[in-house]
Amino acid sequence: MVIAIILAGVMSVFSVPEDSEALVLRGDAVKRKVGPGLQFKLPIFESAVIEPVLRVRQFRFDEPFQIQGCSATADLIYRIGDLEEFYAAGMSAEALEGKRADVEAALTTVPSLAEFSGSAEPFGTQIARHLNGLLGDTDNGIHITSINVQVEQDCEPKRVVVENQLDQLTNAGDDGLGSERGDPGVLRAVTQDRVELRIEGFVPTYNVADDAKARACFGNGTARIPPRIGALVDHAIRQVVQSLDFEEISQLPTRVHSAVASQDLSNCGLDLGAVDFSNTKLARRTLVNCADELADGCFDAPTLMPSLPRVRGD
Repeated sequence: MVIAIILAGVMSVFSVPEDSEALVLRGDAVKRKVGPGLQFKLPIFESAVIEPVLRVRQFRFDEPFQIQGCSATADLIYRIGDLEEFYAAGMSAEALEGKRADVEAALTTVPSLAEFSGSAEPFGTQIARHLNGLLGDTDNGIHITSINVQVEQDCEPKRVVVENQLDQLTNAGDDGLGSERGDPGVLRAVTQDRVELRIEGFVPTYNVADDAKARACFGNGTARIPPRIGALVDHAIRQVVQSLDFEEISQLPTRVHSAVASQDLSNCGLDLGAVDFSNTKLARRTLVNCADELADGCFDAPTLMPSLPRVRGD
C-alpha cells in the first residue's frame, strides 16, 4: 500500500521548464493549461503534454519561390503562440505550409528590381517589408515573428507586367479640336498613388495660324510639327497622371485639356487644340512573377542583382 501511494505521488507530479507550458489531458480532451514549475495531474487518468512555447523555431518551405524569375527560399521564424490551438491542429509545423499562398501573393507585389537597385536599403529588407503583413497573427497556435528571404546569387531577374484593360476615357474638349492632327500617342505613366498605366491612342490636335512663322520654327518640312506637338502633349499627360490618384483618372482628359490650353506656341504660328481621347485605350499594369505561365509577357532589360546576404524581417 505504501509503495502504491508513493508511486501515485510520483506519477502525479511533473515539472514544466521556464520556457514552456503544459496541457493536462484526460484522454484526448484538454482539461487545463499550466505554466512553469511543479504541477499535478491525476495518475492513470490524466497525462501531460509539455511544449517549449518561448523557443524560437524555423520552418522552410519545401519548394523555392520565384521573385521576378529568381529562385528564393523563405524561412518562417515562429514560436507557439497558443498551445491549445497548436494541440488542436495536431501539433505539427506542417500547418505552416498553408501560409505558402500568402507568401507567394506578397512576393508578386515586390517592385521592380530596377527601383531596388537605386535604393540604399538592402534588397532583402525591402522584401521583408512586403511580407510584414503576414507576421504577428496566431494561426493554428503558431505565431510568426519574422521571415528570412534568401535569393539565389547573381540571378538576372525579369520584370513581368500584366496589363488589365480599363474603360475608355471620356473625351473632353471636342469643340476645341484643331484641324491638324498629330500622330497617336503611346506612353506609360505612374499615378500619384503608384499605379502604373499604359495610355495609347490619344491624338494631339493643332491649327497653323501663321504659315510663315511655322516654317521659320520647323523649316519647310511640316512633317516635323506632329512629333514636336506629340512630345509636348506626352509630357503634359505624364505630368497630369502623376498629380492624380488612380481613382481620379477619369479627370485626365479635362486636366490635360486645361494644361494644353495654357501652352502658347504663337511665336511658331501654331494654336494648340484639344487632345482627342475618343479612341484612347487605358490599361492598368501589374507586376507579376516570370515564373508564372505569363512568361511571354516578360520584357524590359533584365537587371543584374548582386549576391545578397540573408535578411531577417523586423
